[in-house]
Amino acid sequence: MEKVGRYYDREYDEWSRLERHKIEFDITKRYLDEYVSGTNLKVFDIGGGPGRYAFYLAQKGHRVSLLDLSRRNIEVAKEQAAKKGIRLEAYIHGNALELGGDYGSDYDLVLLMGPLYHLVKAQDRRKALRGGSLRLLKPGGLLVASFISSYAPPICDNLKSLYPMESPGGLLYFFWSTVKIFRRAALPPLTLAVRKKLGT
Repeated sequence: MEKVGRYYDREYDEWSRLERHKIEFDITKRYLDEYVSGTNLKVFDIGGGPGRYAFYLAQKGHRVSLLDLSRRNIEVAKEQAAKKGIRLEAYIHGNALELGGDYGSDYDLVLLMGPLYHLVKAQDRRKALRGGSLRLLKPGGLLVASFISSYAPPICDNLKSLYPMESPGGLLYFFWSTVKIFRRAALPPLTLAVRKKLGT
């Protein structure tokens, strides 16, 4: 994980990523709006980078703590929060694999939308989930996790040059092209689940 932390500290500008990938940001916010209900929720954002989703939830009146592996991301979060007049409960430099009992277990909502991208070993993913994020939740709390399939990079690399991704039409064309690839690879459950969700 040290290598990942160094990458975000020295090489990658995570703050601007969601400006470049507006559709991802909008879709994720839509799902947060759909599944996160209640007011003044206690939220822990694990691996939340420089805080874009943490800020979004704080602006809705929730009490959000942000944890990230990158010191630079934490500093950017503090700077951006000051610029935007947003208050987070805590800014924590930490590791999703080292969440001890120090953070409590009374969170209404835990976000795990970054670390699973980087945890390639099944035992590390289990540790981040069972040994960390799930322990932070109070009974009945909600965990929102995201990950990327190991098949996503080659699919994206092959399709992104063909279809513009900054328009809804481009995204839909990209999406259905991807579904066709999965269908040809004999993965019908994914296709069916996706189609059911979209009502098609």
